[in-house]
Amino acid sequence: MSIFTSPKRRTTPNLPSRALIEQDVVTLKAEKEDTVNEQRIPQERVVKAQDYRLSQLEARLKAIEKALRHNKLKKEVDNIVSNSWAANTIEVPDSQEELYDIEAIIPAQEQVHPGIYNLLLTEKEKTARNVSVLNIGAKEKEEVIVAMNCKLDSLARECNDVIHELDELASGAAYAEESQRVEALQWIQEQRAYYNELYGEKQKLREESRKLKQ
Repeated sequence: MSIFTSPKRRTTPNLPSRALIEQDVVTLKAEKEDTVNEQRIPQERVVKAQDYRLSQLEARLKAIEKALRHNKLKKEVDNIVSNSWAANTIEVPDSQEELYDIEAIIPAQEQVHPGIYNLLLTEKEKTARNVSVLNIGAKEKEEVIVAMNCKLDSLARECNDVIHELDELASGAAYAEESQRVEALQWIQEQRAYYNELYGEKQKLREESRKLKQ
C-alpha cells in the first residue's frame, strides 16, 4: 500500500442551482422590504396626521382661551367642561383600519362644546346690543353738535353784523356819547363770551362722541 494517496476531488455546486438560490434570496429580501414599507408608510402618515391635528387643537385652544379671558367667562367654562368631562371616556379604535383612518384623525367639520358655544354666543349678542346703544348715543351727540354748529354760525353772523354797524357808527358819529359806546362794547363782550361758552360745549360733546366711537 502506497503512503502517497491522491488528493480528494473538490466538488463545486451546480451553477444553475446556485443561481436559483441567489434569486430566491433576492426575492425574499424584496418581499421583506415591501412588507416593511407597507407597514411603515401608513404609520408615518398617521404620525404626521396626528402631529398636524395636535397643532390644530393647540391653536384652537389658544383662541378659545383668549376669547374666554377677554369676556371673563373662563370660570363658567371650567365648571361646564369639568362636569361633562367626568362622564366621558377615551375611545380607542378597535380595528387597524380605524387606527389608520386619516379622515377620523383630522375631521372635516370642527365641533365645539355646546356650553362654550352658548356662552360665547350670548356674549356676542350682548356685545352687539351694547355697541348698538353706543352707536345711537353717538348719533344723538352728533345731531346735537350739528345743531350747535348752526346756532354758532348764526350767532357769529349776528355779532359780525353788529360789529360792522358799530364800526360805521363810530366812524360816522364821532360825537356819540361815551356811555352808549361802553354799553355796545359790553354787549359785544357778552356775546363773545357766550360764543366761547357754546364753542367749549361743542368741543366737549365732540370729545364724548369720539370716546363713544372708540
